[in-house]
Amino acid sequence: MGDYSVWKTKISDQFSTLTDDELFVLFCFLCSDSGPPDFTDTEWLDLLNKIRLRVYGKENPVTSEKAQQTLDRLKSRDYLWEDVDMITEDTKDETMYRIASIYSVIPFYYSSYDTASVYLRSERYNRKPGEKCVSGGGYCDYLLIERLQMNILTHVTMEDTTIYDKIHQILNVSNQKLNDSEDKREEFLMDLRREGEAVHYRGRTQDSVDHVTWLWRDWLFSRPDIVRSCIGLHPHWDIYIIDKKAYRKTSTFHNYSEVDRSLLYSLLLCDKYTDIVNGEVFKSILVKIRENYFQKLSPSDAVKVKHLQHVMKETQNGSVTFVSDDIRHDVMYAFVTECLVEDSDLESFMTTASRDVISDYCRSWDYERSEGERCLYVPKSPAKMYDLFIDKLQLDIITHCTVCDWGIHESISKRLNIPEEILGWDIHARERFVKNFKQKRVKMFRARGMIVGCAGAGKTTLLRRLHGSKRTNKDSVGAGKRIFLRKSRGRKRTDKDNAGGGNSTPLRTLLGGEGTYGNTPTKTTVGLEVHEDLFIIEDNKLKDFSTRKANSENQYLDNNVVSMTDFAGQVAYYACHQVYLSRRAFYIVVVDMSKNLKEESRMYDKDRHDPTGSLFHSWTYGDYFHFWLQTINTYCKDGITQGDPRDTTTMKDSMANINFHPVILIASHKDQLAKPLPFSKHNRTKLLVNNYV
Repeated sequence: MGDYSVWKTKISDQFSTLTDDELFVLFCFLCSDSGPPDFTDTEWLDLLNKIRLRVYGKENPVTSEKAQQTLDRLKSRDYLWEDVDMITEDTKDETMYRIASIYSVIPFYYSSYDTASVYLRSERYNRKPGEKCVSGGGYCDYLLIERLQMNILTHVTMEDTTIYDKIHQILNVSNQKLNDSEDKREEFLMDLRREGEAVHYRGRTQDSVDHVTWLWRDWLFSRPDIVRSCIGLHPHWDIYIIDKKAYRKTSTFHNYSEVDRSLLYSLLLCDKYTDIVNGEVFKSILVKIRENYFQKLSPSDAVKVKHLQHVMKETQNGSVTFVSDDIRHDVMYAFVTECLVEDSDLESFMTTASRDVISDYCRSWDYERSEGERCLYVPKSPAKMYDLFIDKLQLDIITHCTVCDWGIHESISKRLNIPEEILGWDIHARERFVKNFKQKRVKMFRARGMIVGCAGAGKTTLLRRLHGSKRTNKDSVGAGKRIFLRKSRGRKRTDKDNAGGGNSTPLRTLLGGEGTYGNTPTKTTVGLEVHEDLFIIEDNKLKDFSTRKANSENQYLDNNVVSMTDFAGQVAYYACHQVYLSRRAFYIVVVDMSKNLKEESRMYDKDRHDPTGSLFHSWTYGDYFHFWLQTINTYCKDGITQGDPRDTTTMKDSMANINFHPVILIASHKDQLAKPLPFSKHNRTKLLVNNYV
């Protein structure tokens, strides 16, 4: 923006006496493309209050009467005015400097086209000595492009070449054209004015392009967004803005009679772009087209198409369709640039058009178009536009190219009630999902349990007891898939290694590999073990499912099946366990109730709990217990609560958040207590959480 000495004028001293309210009213003159502001008009009053909101950061609206009184008071100060309704150039300079000094982004949000041309520049523009201009952050570059539209190609800010990529993104102008000389860019604009025709919509004037309503989307309540359709093969959008006027390239079909255009547009919206002209479907679409876009025509006028044989052809079954795809594209271009003006126009199109035309042309708002691709962008605001888009394509939107835009994933997930991660799969996986989903909707009841806790707490023993086994070997709960962790020199672990043989030392020996089950030693879990389809719930009871023979490919359809994952408790595995935690699982946290949770765990079992040199070296059993609750909370929910795992001040918050994911607390080793605990079974969990940690 430069030093104030650059902006200072002969009225600076007088101008400094103005109040903020008077300054904001003067700035409204810099926001107008069509005469002085009138605060009896709600649009002008809303603009004034938006400016106040951005400055003050809170709602502080003024009434129409107060705003008008401020304007009348300003008119008594002759030094501000060039004539009755126009402020002087000095007043404009002083106003722009003071507003930009308060909040530099405000001019980029609200300045008129003329004001933006005079004062606003891109972020990295090199200001010339004595030049009065305002630069904003990188986001302001987008606002500047949206405000100047195609005129930015000849604006002084083009000296900043770093803005070229943003112009290409916003205006869809080729990089080759952007790198042309200023004279060639000016010639390009002259060609666009000469070749295009000014857009007139249903009796409205061309004085302002604000009537191109849905094509201009507010971006965070900023100036209107760019026109977003590219059906014609132009090096820019179908409707382009030059000198505050909307233009479109002239299409042959724009010159057809309203009767003929209504017929062509109706055929465009039919299934597979084909229908019987006098059929019920075609006539119903024709009625809607004429009611929405050609009100002067009678919906019941006779349908005659013989004179359109150069663009329509008859099929074997007596239907008509377009002579070629190129003809269809041209008709679509004419339809979009003529008919889609208001939100209601687009809504009518989305509900009336066939799946074919929606699939072939429509894309989500932030979809990145490939060269030559014909796109009609569906705005994401209001939200119902995306809903109409999704409702029309249904499951087929999962395999549609618009899924490349991650911004529509959440809308698809909510609307179709499918997991959002499916939309991130590759196209082949998504195609398989859609194919299988369409064949039959099947309800399957599958659950996965995760058993976690400190080493030696009794996790594997608990799993065997749940399984109903009294045997001590691990195979009593089925052949679970073991996932090992060991240092490797590039050689795969062999079955001999897994059995503890070979030249390497088994990890269970390195980490302290023996526990007890009753009076019988048990082997410590190595890594983690996954037991697929271990249990089945029948009559509200957990029963063995692992030994049942598969009698059909549909054996899971009507069964409540539970799989279990048994995590090793040694700290050496903790870094990788988070990879396997899932928000779609329930958790069993096992705690050895014979241990004092306030004492360091290495005092009880140095073979298992003496990771010298690590942060776990001095941890108590209570630290481990809280660590697992905090880990589940962290990796299984959005909105993470983090901190030192031993910080008990966050325990209540952690426990509250855990409610999103079922956690079952199991206290083991009751038989090893020196004396019975003085509390009921009902209160054990509460005491464990509140008193021990």
